[in-house]
This record gives sequence, C-alpha cells and structure tokens, in this order.
Amino acid sequence: MALRVHDPGHIALRRGIRAAIGVPVAVGLAVVLIPNTPGGFIAAFGSLGLIATCDFGGTTQRRLTSLLGAAVFGTFIIGVVVVAGLSLVSAVLVPFVVASGLAFAAVLHGAIARGAPAMTIVYVASATVGVSLDQAWTLLAGWAIAVAVSIPVSLFILPRRNTAVVRDACSRALLIVADAAEARAAGQKVDTAALERAQDDLQRSYLGNPFRASGLNQRDRSLIVLVGQVQALSAAVARSEQYAMPTSDLPQATDLVERAAVGIRAAAHSLRDPKAPPPSGLPVAAAWQKHWGVALDVLTDDNASPDARVDSVYAMFPDRATALSAIRIIIMTRRVQGAPPEEYPQGPGLHSIPEPPQSPGLRELRAELSVHSPWARLALRTGIGLALAVLVVYITGLSHGFWVVLGVTAILRFDGLTTLKMAGWAVLGTFVGAGLGYFILVLDMNREAWLWIGLVLATFVAVWAQGALNFAIGQAAFSMFVIIGFSVLTWPPDLATAAERVQDIIIGALVSIVIALLLWPRGVLRGMLANVSAAIRATNRLLTQSVHAVEHGADRLDPAVTSESTQAILRSQEVVDLSLSSTNKGGASFAYEWQGLIDELRTPITAGHLLADWASDGPPLSSIDPRLGECLNVDLAAATSAWSEIANEVDGEPEHPRPQDPPTLEAISHVASTVNLSDRRIADRVLATVWIHAWLVMSLHAAQATVVPDRQPGG
Repeated sequence: MALRVHDPGHIALRRGIRAAIGVPVAVGLAVVLIPNTPGGFIAAFGSLGLIATCDFGGTTQRRLTSLLGAAVFGTFIIGVVVVAGLSLVSAVLVPFVVASGLAFAAVLHGAIARGAPAMTIVYVASATVGVSLDQAWTLLAGWAIAVAVSIPVSLFILPRRNTAVVRDACSRALLIVADAAEARAAGQKVDTAALERAQDDLQRSYLGNPFRASGLNQRDRSLIVLVGQVQALSAAVARSEQYAMPTSDLPQATDLVERAAVGIRAAAHSLRDPKAPPPSGLPVAAAWQKHWGVALDVLTDDNASPDARVDSVYAMFPDRATALSAIRIIIMTRRVQGAPPEEYPQGPGLHSIPEPPQSPGLRELRAELSVHSPWARLALRTGIGLALAVLVVYITGLSHGFWVVLGVTAILRFDGLTTLKMAGWAVLGTFVGAGLGYFILVLDMNREAWLWIGLVLATFVAVWAQGALNFAIGQAAFSMFVIIGFSVLTWPPDLATAAERVQDIIIGALVSIVIALLLWPRGVLRGMLANVSAAIRATNRLLTQSVHAVEHGADRLDPAVTSESTQAILRSQEVVDLSLSSTNKGGASFAYEWQGLIDELRTPITAGHLLADWASDGPPLSSIDPRLGECLNVDLAAATSAWSEIANEVDGEPEHPRPQDPPTLEAISHVASTVNLSDRRIADRVLATVWIHAWLVMSLHAAQATVVPDRQPGG
C-alpha cells in the first residue's frame, strides 16, 4: 500500500487546520461548561462533523445560512433521538428512517448532501450515549457548543467558495469559444487546441471540485446545465472541421456569428463578475430569425443549380448552430445570475427557440425513488446497516456503541467486494491507531497538558488523512483522535479504551459485511453503467420520435419521451459522481473518462430536443415530398445505430465499427432538383431538411468520436 498524498486544491489540508482549531476549543468548552456529561461527546463529534465534513461553500451569507440550517436540523435530530430511545423498537426503526433519508440526500450533491454526514454523526452519537429525558439538555448543550464554535471557524478560517471555481472556468471556456467565433467571422481558422484546453480546464474544475454546485438552489442547478452546454459546444467546435473554418460568405452569416460572439463574451463576463449586467440573447435571436429568411432566399435563387444551392445553405449551418448555442448559453447564464427570463418573439414566420432544460432538484429526487436507483439502494443499505448496528449495541450493551455504528457508515460501500476490502483496511488501521493511542496514554497519563497537544495534532491528522491519504491510514489517525479525545473528556484516561476501540470497529465491520453481502452484493456500479446505456437508448427514442414528428406531424411526438430523456441524462451522471466520491484507485480518471462519453451524448440529446420543438414550425415533410423524410431516416438510422453500438458496449458487448456518414446531402440535392424551389413553402421544408440532416450528422460524428471507457476503475 503506497503512501501517496492526493489533495487537489489543498482541501483536506484546509479542513484539517480548521478542525485542529475548532474541535479542541469545543472539547475545552464542554469540559468547563458541562463536565462529565454525554454533552461533551456531542460537542466533540458535532464540531468535527460540522467543520470537517460539511465544509459548506458559497458566499459568507450562504455558508452562514447553511450552518444555521444544520444547527436547526441537528437540534431536531437530537430531540427525535431522545424520544425514540424510550423503546427498543423505535430506537431501531428511527435510525433506519433517518439514516436512509440522509444517505439519499447525496442525490442532490449540494448543501443538503454536504450536511448529511455531520447530521449522521450527530444522530449516531446521540442515539448511542443512552441518556434519559431529564439529561437530554446535556446533548443540546453539547450541540450548542459545537455550533457556536463551528460557525466562526467555518466562516473565517481558510474558507473556500465552491461555485466561484466552476464559474471562472466556465467563463474562461466561453471566452475561448467567443474568440473562436470572432476568428471565424474575421475569416480566420479556429484554434481548436485552445478549445480543447479550455474544455479540459472546465471539466476538471467541475469534476475535480468536491463542492460542485448542486442541491435545491435553482441558480446552482442552472450552473450544472450551463457547464454541460459549454462542454457540448466546445467539443463540437473542436471536433468539427466546419466549425473550425471561416464563416459562410453568404449574406448575414458574419453578422450572425459576430452577434453570437458578443453574446457569449457578455455571458463570460457576467459569470466572472456577478455585478455585471446580464447578457441579452435578443440581438442574436433577431439575427438568427433573419438568417433563416436569408437561407431561404439562397435556396430559391434560380441563378444557381439546385446542388449549389443545397451546398450553400448546408455551409450556413455552423453559423446557425453557433448562434443557437449562444442563445441557450445566454439563457442559462441569466438563470445562474437570477435575472428574469427574456421574452423571445413568437408568431407566424418565426421559428421556435428551444430553451435549455431545467434541472429541478425535486424532480431528480423523484426520479431516484426506485429500488433500481443506485442512490436508493445505497440509502436502504445504509439505513438497514445503522439500524442493525444500533440493535447490536442495545443487545450487547457496549460502552462505546457510537464507534460500532460510526464504523458501519465508514466501511459500508456500494458493493460487497469493496466493503470486504474496506472492512479489512478499517480493522488494520484501527489496530495500528489504537496501538499508538495506547502508547500515548501510557506516556502521558499523568500529564493532561500533553494530551491536549496530542488532541490538536490527532484532530488535524485524522481529518487531513481521511481526505489526502488512503483509507487505512485515515482510520488509524481517526482511532488516535477518538482515544485521545475520549480520554480528555473523561479524565483520567482508561487504558481499556484502546482495546474497546478495536473491538467496536470489528463489530462494525462485521455488520457492514453482513449488510453488503445480503443486499445487492454485486454492487451498484453495474446499475450506474446501465443508466448510461439507458440514457443512450432514451436519446435514440427521442431522436427517432423527433424526426418522425418533423416528417409526419408534431402529433407523433410523445411528451413523455422528452421528459424521459431529460431524466435519463441526469441519471447517467451518477457513474461520475460515484467514482469521484469513491476511495478506489483510479476513481478520478474513471470519472473523467465517463464524463467524456456523457458530454458527447449531449449532442444527440440537444438535437432531439431541438427537432421536437421545431416539428410544429411548419407543415410535415410528408405533405411536401415524402422523399425528404426518407433522406432524414437514413441519417437517423446511422446516428441511432452508432449510439446503439455504444450502448451495447457500455453493457459489456464487444466493440463494433461505427457507421460511416451516409451520402444524404447528395440525396437531398437530388430531391431539390425535382421540386419547385421557387415555391417558398416547398423551399422552406427543403431548407429544414438540410439543417436537420446537419444536426443528425453532428450526432453521428459525436458517436464516431466516442470511446467507451473500461467498465471498472483502473481496468
């Protein structure tokens, strides 16, 4: 087991320093104000939870609000614990409900999820000290001390603002995209290498940031969608030769791209400076609407051959797609800023401007309320594991039952094999840490001042090691912390504490193993990968229905399919979140690789949503010339087949070659040569066919560029 420090952004170091300052202060206040009561235990571990595991991000006001919310919820939990402890049945059932709910909060990845570990610690500590009603005030007093110490420490000692990192990276990426658009408008070639670097920077700032914006806050959740939009646009521009070439020399093209660049640059500045005025998409939208009319003029111009006209409007597609992406990015940026939505013109002769999807947290929670959901399974396993641990503590009467229950939360993982491995490392680390703690007690039993110094050092190492070193060392350091901390709180120290710590962690490990082997022992990673393939297939259904709706009429589109695809792409992200939170070797690189696949999937899902909205913008293609729909069905078959192959590979099937680009543009040109393009109604549908073909080709190219990662970290 190699000793390797991994602490990007020095996050674990910051937490360790804060905890080393705050926790000993909380313990000292408890010793003075509520000596020899269970409240000291709550003060110690409550402050540890708030400082070391919550680490709320955002502005000072938002962090204060989050901490106060945690304080209120913690008070409620302590009250529930005291009442539940009046009977064995409630003492076991309540931990199941509370622990399951707190574990399920991880779905949101926001302030609620960041506060869940601290609330779990408070619940476990309160539930296992076994106080009577008349002593409940000591628990509340200990919690009050923990909150009073944690708030100033968390607010003012090495704070870290979560969304600023992501917003800055998003701003930098948008500036690079704006530079690319301006280069195209000026007749210059795009620097695709700069785009790729910006995309990588954005991805790492988002995935590598444990404070990824999320939760129930709509502005934070909008930032998630914005990151996806920017990543998809950057990838498309960097991948496509069309996007890298100068704009079309046709009328209105340069103006459209220039307006898009201005809008994207304004969005970048407003992300970097929240006081900047919100960007406006209205100028881009006006040019975008006019652009369709210009393209229609080109297509109806009988001075050129039908082939030349079709080629000309096809060459206009990158300009149009860039402008549409700019509008969607501006819409998302305004949502992130909390600015009111803009009213885009609608009516006859105007084409729909599909807004990017919303990402409501409650909808995401509802989507995960299923035994097929990995997060729901984890929540059930956690709840049952803690309930069983509490039952064992009650039956055996263990003096430090807290360590048993907390051991379950530390060891239990998504699958049986990893839980077994974590149990072994936990026991080994605890044995080493308990041995060192015993040695420290033997040396310093008569020198209380030295134990206080040891408490400061042990707190720092325990918190820092959990985030920067491997699991076994983290457990060893945490064992030293609990032994020294318990000895300080219950002076004079008892040498048996070290042995009891080892005993309790072994019991906790056994409980974790039993739960892991009985409930979904093969884990949930397979289910999370299945969610990726399910998202691909949902996207294929959306693409298929959207194309058929354009071909035969908007009534062919089932709104449930659109909603299903949105939920599916949200669930597909779970494999990334799981990998980033995993202690497995290679978890981070595994997450980056799968995020790359999901980013490529955004192209066909965006195309599907766009075509679904555009299906009602004109008469069905079949009413103009059925051959137009037949052309698009060839593209559709190639794109969906390519993505189906990827879905099969995600499910474990062998790799197959992706379909190549079909000669659809030539087929559309042939149809154009046989219809009356002077009729603007017919030309309008031919134009729609050309640009829908372009979206489908982009979706196919995204599949051709997609490489399915290994199905196991480090595989």
